[in-house]
Amino acid sequence: MPSTATHESSPLVTVVIPTHNREDLIVPTIDSVRRQTLQQWECIVVDDGSTDHTREVVEAICRAEPRLRYVWQENSSAANARNHGLRLANGRYIVFLDSDDLFTPDRLEWQAAALEADPGAVIAYGDTWKFYHDKPHDGFLYLDGTTSMPQGDAFEALISNSSMYSPLIRTAAIREAGGFDVEIASAEDWDMWLTLARKGRVIYEPRVALHYRIHSGNKSANTLRNYRCASYVVKKHLKDLPDKQRRRLRRQARDYFQKGYTYRLFDLSRDSIRQGRLLIAARAAGTAIFLNPGTCMRTLALQWPRRLVAKILSWPLTLINRLVSSPRGILRLTHRPPADTRSRPSPLPPLNDVARILIIRQDEIGDVVMTSALLRELRRNAPAAEITMVANPVAAALLEACPYIDRVLPLKWNERGRIGPIRRWRQARDFAREHLQPRDFDLAIIPRYDCDDYFSTALACLSGATHRLAYSEAVTPRKQRRNRDYDLLLTHAMVTSSAHDVEHNLNLLRQLGGQVHNDRLELWTTEADQAFAANLLSDLGIDNDSPLVVIAPGAGAAKRQWPIEQLAEVAAWLMHDQNAQVIIIGGPDERHLGRELRRQAGNGIIDLVGHCSLRQTAALLRHCNLYVGNDSGPMHMAVAAGLPIVEISCHPEAASLQHPNSPSRFGPWQVPCTILRPPAPLAPCTDGCEADRPHCIRQITPDQVKQAAQAFLPAPVTLHR
Repeated sequence: MPSTATHESSPLVTVVIPTHNREDLIVPTIDSVRRQTLQQWECIVVDDGSTDHTREVVEAICRAEPRLRYVWQENSSAANARNHGLRLANGRYIVFLDSDDLFTPDRLEWQAAALEADPGAVIAYGDTWKFYHDKPHDGFLYLDGTTSMPQGDAFEALISNSSMYSPLIRTAAIREAGGFDVEIASAEDWDMWLTLARKGRVIYEPRVALHYRIHSGNKSANTLRNYRCASYVVKKHLKDLPDKQRRRLRRQARDYFQKGYTYRLFDLSRDSIRQGRLLIAARAAGTAIFLNPGTCMRTLALQWPRRLVAKILSWPLTLINRLVSSPRGILRLTHRPPADTRSRPSPLPPLNDVARILIIRQDEIGDVVMTSALLRELRRNAPAAEITMVANPVAAALLEACPYIDRVLPLKWNERGRIGPIRRWRQARDFAREHLQPRDFDLAIIPRYDCDDYFSTALACLSGATHRLAYSEAVTPRKQRRNRDYDLLLTHAMVTSSAHDVEHNLNLLRQLGGQVHNDRLELWTTEADQAFAANLLSDLGIDNDSPLVVIAPGAGAAKRQWPIEQLAEVAAWLMHDQNAQVIIIGGPDERHLGRELRRQAGNGIIDLVGHCSLRQTAALLRHCNLYVGNDSGPMHMAVAAGLPIVEISCHPEAASLQHPNSPSRFGPWQVPCTILRPPAPLAPCTDGCEADRPHCIRQITPDQVKQAAQAFLPAPVTLHR
C-alpha cells in the first residue's frame, strides 16, 4: 500500500496535464491533484502552445508547489502533448488528466494500491461523474449506455465501450506501446487503452475517480470528427485478428456506433442547416445514413407526419389511460361514490362478525413471507371467516400450502404496449366480476405500506368489499406523489410511523381490534415437499456432521447483488476452512449466477439454483444451519425457517431509515443475524443506493462476511490421521 503521509524524491505517480488556452479552468484541475491523499506524485503541465495567460497562471502555482513542472511546446496536438509528458515522467505509474477535469481526492491512492496488488494489471480506473460547467451541481454517472464496465481481459469489451476516462497506467507498459498515435486527431486515448488491454489486465473499481466537465470547448463535442477517428481506431485494432473474431467484433462495434452516433450525427446535420453550414450538414447526414440507413430514412421520411399523427392519436389515448389509472376515473367507471377517509369513517366490524375476508398482496416473495404472521394471527382472531388471498403466480405456489387461508387466486397483470393501463383495467374488472364480486366480501385488506404499484387498491374497490383497509397515501412523501387520491378507494386508511414491514402488517390487524399472540414468521410445505428435501440431501451425501450453509446470489435489483467473485471467495472459505457444506439456491432466471458461483468457488459447492420449487426450497431451508447472501426473497424464507442470517445489504449505514432497501424495514425478523452495510453511500448516491448495478454494496469485503459467518458456525474440527 503506497504511503499517504510523505513523498520521496522518486514519485510513485506522474500526472500529465496537457493544456491549450485554459487559463480559466486549469487552476481547479491542478488543485484537485494537490489535494490527493497519496503524496508521492509529480505533476507535469504540458502547454501545447497557449496564447492566453496559461503560462503565467501555472508558473505562479509552480513557485509554491515543487512537485509541479511546467513545459511549453509549439502547438501540435493533444497526443503530442501527452507523449511529451510521458518522456519526462519519473513515476512508476502515469495518468493523463485533461486541463478542464478534476480528480477525486483519493483516486491516486486506491488505484495505485490496486496496481501494486496485481502485477499482471496495466490499467486501473473507476467511474466518471459528468457535470455541466454552468451548473456544477447538475451531473450524472457516465456509463456509456452499459451497466457492465470493462475489466479483466477487457480488449473485446473496450471495442464497444469507451467509458474509460483518465485511468492510472503502468509507465513501462505505455512506453513499451510507443505512446499515443499522433496521427489520430481524436480518440487517441481510446486507441491507447485498447493497445494496453492486449498487454495486461484492466482493474475496475465502482468508485468515482474523475469529475468530467461538460462545456462548449470539449474536444469530444466535435461529433463528425470523433466518429471518423473512432472508426479508424476500430479498423486499426481489428485488422490483425482472426477472421471469425474480427467479424464478430466488427458487428459489436457497429452496434455501438449506431447507438452512440446515429442521432448525434442527425442532430448535427439539422443544426448545421439552421446555421447555414450546408457542407457540414451534408457530411453529417451522409455519415449517419451510411452508419444506420434504416433509422435515418425513417426519421427523414416520417418525422413530421409521424409526429403529427402521434399527437392526434396520443391525446385521446392519454386521456383514456389516465381515466382507467386514476382513482377518480375508476370511481366514475364503477359508479361508486368516493370514500372520505378524512372524516369520521364508519367503524370497522368486529373480526368475529366478519364472514368473508379478502387479502390482496401482489408483490414479491419476501413481502409475502413477511405477511405470514398476519395470516396466522388473522386466522386466530377470525377462526370462522372465509379468507381469500390474491397474489402473484410465483408467490401463490407458496401460499397453496398455507393452512390459514381458504383460497388463493393468482393474478398477473397484462400491461404490454401503449394501452397497458387499459389492458390492466379490463383485466381487473373481469377478474373482480368473475372471482371477487360473487363472494360478497365484508372486508378487504391490502398489507402494503409502500407505494401501491400493483393496482391492488383499485382491485379492492372493484371487489365490492364493504370495508377496505390499507395504509394511507400520506404515510410517505413518495407514496403521496405516486398514489395521489388512492385513499378515495378505501373506507379506512391508516397513518402510522415507519417500522419493520412485519409490524406494519400486524398493525392492520390491531386496527381491526385483533390481538397479536406471536409475531414470528413461518413457511408452509407439504409432506411431499419435506420428503423431496430429505431425499435430495441424502442423494447429495449431505450429512449432519458438518454445518450446512445456504447462499443465495440473486436479488430483486442488481444494486442489491454482492459481486459473484467476492461471494465465491466466501463460499470457498466456508468449505475449506470451516468444513461447511454449501448449497446455492435461487429461481430459474438466476441459473447463470449459480453456474458462475460454482465455477469460481470450485469443487464441493452444490448448485440447486432453478432446480427446486418454492415450497421445496422452503423445505430444504429447514435442514440448513446458516444463510449468507443478499437482501432477497430467499433471505426472508431463511428467516421464516429460523436460520441465523448474514445479510449483505446495499443500504449505507447513514442513509434513510424509510428507504425501500433499509434493513430497519426489511431486515431479518426475530432471528440471530448480522447485517453488513456500506459505511457511506458512494457518489452520486446520497440517501440510499440508486444505481442500476452493484455499486455501494461493493464496499463490503469478504473478510467482513467471513467474520460475521464465523460467529454463527461451530469451530472447525481438524482431522488427524
